[in-house]
Amino acid sequence: IDGRAEPDHIDHIRRRVTDLAGSASGQARSSAILVPGGQGRVLVIVDGGMVGYLEEPTRSLDRVSRQLWDRGQAARAVAELWCDGQWGNVRLDVAMGSSMFPINDLPAGPYAILPTGRAVQVTGEDAHLDVLRRMLNGAEERSAWATLHAAQPAKPTAKPFVEVRILDELVGRLTPATSAEFLPTIEHLGARVAVARAAIRGSALKVDVTLRAARAGDLPAAWIEASRG
Repeated sequence: IDGRAEPDHIDHIRRRVTDLAGSASGQARSSAILVPGGQGRVLVIVDGGMVGYLEEPTRSLDRVSRQLWDRGQAARAVAELWCDGQWGNVRLDVAMGSSMFPINDLPAGPYAILPTGRAVQVTGEDAHLDVLRRMLNGAEERSAWATLHAAQPAKPTAKPFVEVRILDELVGRLTPATSAEFLPTIEHLGARVAVARAAIRGSALKVDVTLRAARAGDLPAAWIEASRG
């Protein structure tokens, strides 16, 4: 779906393309949230900034975005950003269906949503297959909010790791190496829970959980300052 970018959106498109592609002229893909706006438009937000809007969204997309927004959530899509240094545009890769609806609400207590980052593969899902199959509920893919928690292994000499929970149920963990890239963020947040966007994909035989969350070394300075625990 092609979005419409106005001149006052170009600066943000240029910054995102520069950050992701290393040049102000080029293409880049990024996660976007879709926010219902006035006059029947759906606004496209990438990393906190507006990059354009859908002037005539499909009926299904308009309905989904408004239903989620009314629940305090947001529809998600992959945004393809283009910029030639002076002008830019946005195109959306929208996965309509159950994967657009998170299966859970955000935590009731204090939390912080991690900025979108590179895909992070969760491990150990096989030990929680019954739980994950129940979450899929017959679908091939579902989106969810996952919470990240610091955990200490049984052996005192082993390294701490990160547990991944959805709907307060354990669904896996991060490897020790990957955990080391998220533990500083969890410690930084203090009493606030770290929340990451998650995709649950699979079948009755195997289910994978993938996070889209920025590692500690990739967090913007503004987010770190705003999220102090």
